[in-house]
Amino acid sequence: MENSKELQKQYKEYREKVYGEYPEVGRFWRNKKRVIGFLLIYCLVHNFVVSFAATAGQVGAAVIILGTIIRIAPDLIFLLAALGRGWKIALCLYLLGLYRLIDCLQAIWEAGKMYSGSILWIFSSIFENSVWLGIIALGQYLYPVLILLAAGWLTLIPKNRELGEGLDRANDKLKEFMMNHSSK
Repeated sequence: MENSKELQKQYKEYREKVYGEYPEVGRFWRNKKRVIGFLLIYCLVHNFVVSFAATAGQVGAAVIILGTIIRIAPDLIFLLAALGRGWKIALCLYLLGLYRLIDCLQAIWEAGKMYSGSILWIFSSIFENSVWLGIIALGQYLYPVLILLAAGWLTLIPKNRELGEGLDRANDKLKEFMMNHSSK
């Protein structure tokens, strides 16, 4: 137990030293965690609210939570992968964002066919019936846009790609530290 605490302390000191050598990489890592963390929380909260609204509170919280987790599992996988190593893995966010955007556009298309109305008419009628459902609907369409913006921020900006590669190098040093010290 004491050895574990000492190793954690050494690791923390070494991590601070490594990120001290690359201060921009450390800032980039914190910003990347914030962006992906925000998307994870947004996805979880929004889908929980959608599940609750869809069931109108008729089922138990456990069923709503389980349904939410099952529905967002692919999103979680893609978002956590993007949080991981390298900027190239963040390219998978484009797939997730486009998939969710196509899903939203298909819903608009179906609603337009069903009600023979324009997009603005559809949204205005949703807001007329329930402000909360209107906010949920807007949140649903905002989510893929946020994912695509995050993907662009991680992959299209050359400086961020460079910082992503620097983050890989820093993580390699940290991994090597752990490999060398955990076997002792």
